[in-house]
Amino acid sequence: MRRKSRVLIACPCYPQGIAVFPSVRRAIDRIARRGECEVVYLRRPLSEGECGYSNITANYQRARLLALERRVDALLCIEADLLPPDDALERLNATGADVVYGLYAWRGQRLWNAYTTVAEDRGVSLSADPRRAQAAWGRIVDVEGVGLGCTLIRRPVLECVDFRLPDDFAEGTCCDWMFALDCKRLGFTQRAHLGVVCGHFLHHPSSGSLWPDPSAEALWRISP
Repeated sequence: MRRKSRVLIACPCYPQGIAVFPSVRRAIDRIARRGECEVVYLRRPLSEGECGYSNITANYQRARLLALERRVDALLCIEADLLPPDDALERLNATGADVVYGLYAWRGQRLWNAYTTVAEDRGVSLSADPRRAQAAWGRIVDVEGVGLGCTLIRRPVLECVDFRLPDDFAEGTCCDWMFALDCKRLGFTQRAHLGVVCGHFLHHPSSGSLWPDPSAEALWRISP
C-alpha cells in the first residue's frame, strides 16, 4: 500500500490587519482534516524599519525550516487572505510536480498568478492571452511561477531553495518571484492547476473576494 504523504500546511500572516480571515481558517481546517495534516500559523510583529515584504518572507523561511525539521514530504502554503477549495491538497499533490500552484488573481493588476514566463525583469501571466487562458481552464499546465498563495512544494525543493528577496529589492517584488526563479534555475518542475481555483479577499471580507473566471470579459469577477 502506498504511504500517504505527510504535509505541513503553513499560513504566513501579515503583521498588520486581520491575522487570518475566519473563512480562510475554516477552509484550512477542512483541508487539514482531509489530509491529516499539521497546520501552523506564522505571524510576527513588524520590527522598526522592516517592510511588510521582508516580514512575510521571514514567515516563509520559518515555514520551510519547520517542514524540514518535521521531515514532511511537502509544504502546502495557504496565505491568510486566500480562500482555497476543500480538495486543494489532493488535487495539487496528484500532479506530481515539484512545485504546483493553485489559481487566483492578483488584487492589483487582476492577472492570474499562473505565469508562463518569469525572468529577472519581467513576467507573463497566462491570462494576458485570454484565448489561451480560457482553453487551459481546469487543466494542469507548465509554468515558471508565480505566487505562493496556494502552493504545494515538495521536500526536495525545500532542501535546495529558501525564500528570499532580491538583492536590489524594490516594493512589488516579493519572495515568490525569487523562489520561482531559483526553482527554474535548478530545473524543478513547476505547474499550475487551473482547476484549483481560489478566492482572493479584497482587504476585508465585507469587500468581497476576487475570483478567476474564464467566462468574464476580464477573466475575473468579484463575489460578495
